[in-house]
Amino acid sequence: MNKKFLSAVLFGALMVSSTGTFVSCKDYDDDIDEINATLNDLKSQIAALQTKVDNGDYVTGVSKTADGKGMTFTFSKGSPVTVTLDVKDGEAGTPGAPGKDAQQVTVDEKTGELKIDGKGTGIFPAKDAAKAPVKAENGYWYTLNEKGEYENTNIPVSGITVTGSELTGYTLTVYSTDGEKVIKLPTAASSLTSVEVEASSLAYFTNYASSSISNDNGGIKWGVVSKAIDWKGPKGNIAKDQLLVGQISTQKVKVLPATYLLGEQTLSLVATDGSVAPVTVTATANTQDNAEHTGGRAIKTGDWVLSITPNSAVSGDNIGSAFTSDNKNLKYALAVNSNIMTDYVFVIDTQTNEESDLNSAITANIKNLYLGDKNISSTHKLKVGENTLTYKDAMVYDSYLSFEGTNIALAKTLGVTVNGMTVKVPATAANTNGLQVTIHVIDITGKATSQLQTLHFGTSEISSGDVIAETVYKVMPSDRKNIVIKLGDVLASMSDIDAEKVKNMNQLSIAVKDNKTTEFIAAITTPSYGKTLKDNGVDIKDSYNAVNDDVRDLKYITIPTTNIQSGAKAGKYTLVLTIKDTKDGNEIKKVEMPVSITLPAFTEIFEKSAAWNDNVVSMYLNNNKMADFTTAYKYDVNLTSKMNVEFTKINNKVPATWNAQNNGNITIDPTVAVTNGVAKDVEAETSLTIGGKLVIKSGKYTVHFIAPLNGAALKLYKDNAAIEATVTGDNGSFEAYTPAAGNVKAKGLAINVKSKDYALNANVNGVDLSNYNYAANYSFDAKAGNKATATFINGKLNVNGLAAGTYTTTLTITIIDDNNIKTIVTLPIKVNN
Repeated sequence: MNKKFLSAVLFGALMVSSTGTFVSCKDYDDDIDEINATLNDLKSQIAALQTKVDNGDYVTGVSKTADGKGMTFTFSKGSPVTVTLDVKDGEAGTPGAPGKDAQQVTVDEKTGELKIDGKGTGIFPAKDAAKAPVKAENGYWYTLNEKGEYENTNIPVSGITVTGSELTGYTLTVYSTDGEKVIKLPTAASSLTSVEVEASSLAYFTNYASSSISNDNGGIKWGVVSKAIDWKGPKGNIAKDQLLVGQISTQKVKVLPATYLLGEQTLSLVATDGSVAPVTVTATANTQDNAEHTGGRAIKTGDWVLSITPNSAVSGDNIGSAFTSDNKNLKYALAVNSNIMTDYVFVIDTQTNEESDLNSAITANIKNLYLGDKNISSTHKLKVGENTLTYKDAMVYDSYLSFEGTNIALAKTLGVTVNGMTVKVPATAANTNGLQVTIHVIDITGKATSQLQTLHFGTSEISSGDVIAETVYKVMPSDRKNIVIKLGDVLASMSDIDAEKVKNMNQLSIAVKDNKTTEFIAAITTPSYGKTLKDNGVDIKDSYNAVNDDVRDLKYITIPTTNIQSGAKAGKYTLVLTIKDTKDGNEIKKVEMPVSITLPAFTEIFEKSAAWNDNVVSMYLNNNKMADFTTAYKYDVNLTSKMNVEFTKINNKVPATWNAQNNGNITIDPTVAVTNGVAKDVEAETSLTIGGKLVIKSGKYTVHFIAPLNGAALKLYKDNAAIEATVTGDNGSFEAYTPAAGNVKAKGLAINVKSKDYALNANVNGVDLSNYNYAANYSFDAKAGNKATATFINGKLNVNGLAAGTYTTTLTITIIDDNNIKTIVTLPIKVNN
């Protein structure tokens, strides 16, 4: 049986310091800390923390609970979250009802093995009557060894630790029966890692990008009015002698992480001399480029737009010089919460003198009315929802929209409203035209004008949808299966009314986000929608059909990958499922489906053959100057793509070229790979192109090229047995090799290559010896005399003119194949003359 002897918890005392360390708040050698959970269960508490982080929130404070038994985290938005553990146990170590989060630590009385929550650890504590076999110390379990000392098992004790600081952010670690849970908790100071200024939109907050001070024809225009003006625009009535500043260019920036709420921070511009510009800097979600955003706050792409407004320190008396030094415009960097986050790339350039009333000639013009970067004077449609328009003109101080005359009633009928420069379009106005709005503008000299503009309305769009768990798809060389998207219950939250609107399959569409359509592995043209999958997990079993089925029953989407797009790349993508209604084409539901496209490791596809010795592979060259690289690997897949071998250059030449028509065969350039008749060792790397730009590589290795006749030797046979070559007199003859067949026994002179015998005029491993010029490539040693000759006819060898005497001479034959590799074979001949 198992003997239960303790369960414990460790709370780390928070130390807010740059070291990020933590210490135990008490000694656990003798006591077991008893802590009762006071709020929700542990999983809910952790889930609440994770949700805060995922929504872009950040920690503003960390403290222990009043009873010292938990940690409370306060956030910039919403309510605080407290994390505690339910680890109660019996007093004084006596058996009691443990909390649900407590680890159960036991020692099996039969085996002596330490067990955590009933699972063996492979650790067997020593027994000592005076000492406990296990204790909790510094957040880990320690066991007694044979020396009577405690050793760290590196198994964490149930408990909570918090490390980090306001500058670096905090890390919460929870040890419980569910294992170790770690949550990174950013702070305002720690969560922002970078601000990238978009160079293409860098306008230096002015229409005059220059470090020199502008004359009256450039820079930000401004004026001072001589009388009070009643004005209904967003900036309100204008007082006598008030400074009016023209439009100042905005600047696009991107922040990391993308969830960082730049718009909720304190922003400023700091000059190179350390002075702070007398302006107010604000950041708003970048909707002008149709960037993803939620409520103008949580930016999924990290895209923001900066704008500035001179503050009360700037007046008509100093605006011409407020942003200059030594008669030059100052350069500024963006500071976030007083921390400089960019280079000094911003200039606030104002014209030196005010724009006079005589020079101004402002006239409202519909060509200057924009939605983001798009001019709406054409047929550009406003989407259902809020559309903030901009009137772009350097002379304009303020502008607003209104409905006048009969358009008041029409706007009311459609439900369209305006406030300042924002047009709010309800779903009932989708796909309608003909409503006219009046544009009112006032310039920096106080002159006002107006003009009518016809508005066109499109459909409602959902800026960002629900996000499901990431799908990981590994692209294999062959036998590619479908990409299976598991929607789960993400559509279950749709209302009955919205679900009823989905009646046709063409109301569902899937697209690849961020213009990465051509880089995604498959074109999203023929997805399958299903309620259940087959047992293979990749094909739809029970199909979904919008005509008959409730869209909330849609659980799976499969995307075929039979054909890989030419531009396909591995990486992370987001597919977007969009569901629209049939009446107006308004978006009802959007689901973002992250997909990670991965590639197998080279070793997952290919296994090295016996031709390898460590990182060197031996490769035979045939007489066609080719080597079959498929012999270097073993693989089970059907390779639909060709293998490619890339060699390191030798003397600026590539020793091999890829022959796409010959599978794994590589054509070798002997002039590079062979020197003085000997093949070189060459560095190479094998790659396999699966499709598009999807390539897996082996890594660098060495190729040891071997000649087709490598290891060749001459042998003389008689009656199936190898015999010594002998000559009586000054000449002799050795017939051509004949292999054994039936009752015929092997005989004659053979060349043996890789344990196989051939006649001297045969084709040996691609080397055709039938017409080989033996006459120019043989020699005898000195013993045979200077008159010794050899002739080779149809595989038969004749020797003549051997010197007198009894001796053994050696006939040497050099065979040069088409790769220019030399192979030398010898035949000892015993002479009795």
